[in-house]
Amino acid sequence: MSNEITNIMSLAEKLEKLEKLEKLEKLEKLEKLEKLEKLENFECRKIKGALQLQIENLEEKFKITLPEPYKFFLEQYGFCLWLGGSVKGLVPLEDEYEDDEDFKDDDVVKATKYYHQRYDNKDGYQSVPQYGLVIKSYDGGGYYFLF
Repeated sequence: MSNEITNIMSLAEKLEKLEKLEKLEKLEKLEKLEKLEKLENFECRKIKGALQLQIENLEEKFKITLPEPYKFFLEQYGFCLWLGGSVKGLVPLEDEYEDDEDFKDDDVVKATKYYHQRYDNKDGYQSVPQYGLVIKSYDGGGYYFLF
């Protein structure tokens, strides 16, 4: 019996250490994101980032599992843009902004669909990978892809 108690206590200690490590990792991510917020003209969703349901729908729609850091980004910001840069994500819900057209170019769903339509099965172009998301575009028609 005392061996079982020792095993349970050992497992409890390991679980506590794991929880502390997860909290530390989350703190480190938050610190990095706080630096991002200080960039000139930084903007993101005004009300908390994307809802968990929206993230799940995104994964289901494209039949992917998003990396944890990108999920964390979506939960915190939804999407973001700043002077000279942006990361596409889940744009505001209709009731968050009077004119959600301002952010249509920052929608990861619309961007991914656009690049599939533009490049898939076209002569002279490499098709967009089936499983993943376009999270940023750049001049000349290129894009950054997360998969």
